[in-house]
Amino acid sequence: MRRTYFWAIVLAVVLRAGVAQAAPKAEVFGGYQFTHLDGGPNLNGWNAALTGYLNSFLGITADLTGVYGSD
Repeated sequence: MRRTYFWAIVLAVVLRAGVAQAAPKAEVFGGYQFTHLDGGPNLNGWNAALTGYLNSFLGITADLTGVYGSD
């Protein structure tokens, strides 16, 4: 009986891991960037990325960044 429970748990974990691998249709990312250069200005900026998946293993990503300085 214990062996049956063990294999049922192993099977559930394996099946759950397989479901977790499904690729989404799209992903969106947005972020803030701060850079302090030694002896130079502080730089503030932003990052953005958009990924569209063509199928489960191939996608196209647009990655944009803007950086602005302050004295």
